[in-house]
Amino acid sequence: MHVTRQTVREAMRGGLRVFGYQAAIAFIGFMVIPSLMGASDALRVPIVFLFIVAGAMLMYTDGTSRGARDCAMSETLDKLEAKGRYRATEAENAKRYIRMKGVMASLLGALPSLLLGVAVALAARPCSPHLSPAQK
Repeated sequence: MHVTRQTVREAMRGGLRVFGYQAAIAFIGFMVIPSLMGASDALRVPIVFLFIVAGAMLMYTDGTSRGARDCAMSETLDKLEAKGRYRATEAENAKRYIRMKGVMASLLGALPSLLLGVAVALAARPCSPHLSPAQK
């Protein structure tokens, strides 16, 4: 199966969904985590860990449900085409399961965060550990 424009559009939608999840998790994290700064490490560390695990599970379950839906679409279209009753359109073929579609969606979703990290890394000034804040 070759990659078409429709397939790339589907991957871009998936990438936007991944980025949306990242933005929502970051927003909620920026609201919740500062309120825990006064708490003890025994309370703060497990809560932050659970928050990270919950975000990862959200993205994992979304990916598996989309993959299952795409696999079902592929199987249905393959059966109909094998019987010679139906010819799938380009839009329907784009909704088939293609492994690279998920990989592209993940990479596109992570790209804004990666670019932001690279920009911060390039703009950061090196700090000498031997200088006090007053000498800088």
